[in-house]
Amino acid sequence: MVVKFASSGSVQWEKTYNQGSGDQVANSLVLTSDGGYLIAGSTSSGTPTGYTGVSYLLLKLDASGNIQWQEAYNGGGYCEPNCRVLGGVIYSAHQTSNGDYIVVGDGDIPLGSSPGAGSLEPWAAEFSSSVSLLWQHLYYQVYKPTGLPLSEYFAASTLNSAGGFVAVGYTENYANGLGLLFVVKTDSGGLCGATCGDVYTATSLSTVSPGLTVSSPSLPISTTVAPYVSSPSTEQTTSVTVARDC
Repeated sequence: MVVKFASSGSVQWEKTYNQGSGDQVANSLVLTSDGGYLIAGSTSSGTPTGYTGVSYLLLKLDASGNIQWQEAYNGGGYCEPNCRVLGGVIYSAHQTSNGDYIVVGDGDIPLGSSPGAGSLEPWAAEFSSSVSLLWQHLYYQVYKPTGLPLSEYFAASTLNSAGGFVAVGYTENYANGLGLLFVVKTDSGGLCGATCGDVYTATSLSTVSPGLTVSSPSLPISTTVAPYVSSPSTEQTTSVTVARDC
């Protein structure tokens, strides 16, 4: 669902986008250079019968919320032994100065491709303004004695001055099981230097039609504001230890 508000808080328009079956999730909204919007997230529509999982979703709207184009992407399916679509979820999206889109989130590793496969790992991609895939990579650490992936997803990102992005997500200290903040900075091609071992080839993606249609729900609006309670915060000094891979 997308709602546009006036500066006064009144609703200018509200619209929903659905396929009639399956789930569509919007995790990021970007104001685009043409005055419209890009919605990024995931969809389970178009998933073959008997398969689980979701595809990456990009939905482009004009300034009034009408659909200009929609695309979903996945790497097909595998059944070893359970049938799953090789897709993922976009959590963060940005439009670059040349009109392209950089998106980050998570992606599937197919069973049999590496030790510990079948898990979600941090993923990023760049699409052109015409929605062609320019590049995509997986980014994760491994526990070297076993080769097991440790990282899981990128939760947020921002563009950097080098034309790439900085993304943050989750990884793990295998020795004690504690979670760690995983920070990745890339160049304009999504790489972290020529020899960084944390960047991996992602499964080739194909497009599938999400089949989304737009409707105007006219949901009721409540303007009642409940009283709030003062809850003062406190400060605590912490320290951060940094370990750099690349």
